[in-house]
Amino acid sequence: MQSNRVADGEQSRETAGESLASTCSILAMGLFVLTLVFQNFVIPSRSMASTLLVGDHVVVERIGLAPAAKWAPFVHYREVQRGDIIVFYKPTEQPNGDHIFLVKRVIGIPGDHIHLRNGIVYLNGVAQNEPQAAKPTSVDYNPYVDDFPSISPSTEPGVTAMWSLALPTYVKNGELVVPSGSYFAM
Repeated sequence: MQSNRVADGEQSRETAGESLASTCSILAMGLFVLTLVFQNFVIPSRSMASTLLVGDHVVVERIGLAPAAKWAPFVHYREVQRGDIIVFYKPTEQPNGDHIFLVKRVIGIPGDHIHLRNGIVYLNGVAQNEPQAAKPTSVDYNPYVDDFPSISPSTEPGVTAMWSLALPTYVKNGELVVPSGSYFAM
């Protein structure tokens, strides 16, 4: 009768098939993680220039802020919080459906009151100390951006018609009130 046990001093060798199966398993797991859990993005604009530069790459963990799913109870969902860096599609009205990814920092969560005066962010009436935020100069001052929401967005280039119509409904006493289910990011 033969034993499947390896005798003392003898080493078992992995067959070529077992080696291939191990390699394929590792590659499949790696592709799964890189496709569904993490994603690479390139910074497209200067909007966060004091923190992230145009052309920088960021790897984003996609699961933690995704809506909870019943089929994946092991995934721990959490709400978006102030200060989180998020990646999202730029709202567009292009008929071809082209999208640009934006990378922004969340500064307002539902119910927050936000306004800007001379480029200073006021959150719930308190001026925020944001050393990373660029302050406007007399050369690049834009009242729509630097004193938000003081003027109508309909006059600004790049503002979608949907935002131009929706914004006034969220402005109360000169401040933007972040609606339920939405976030304000800069």
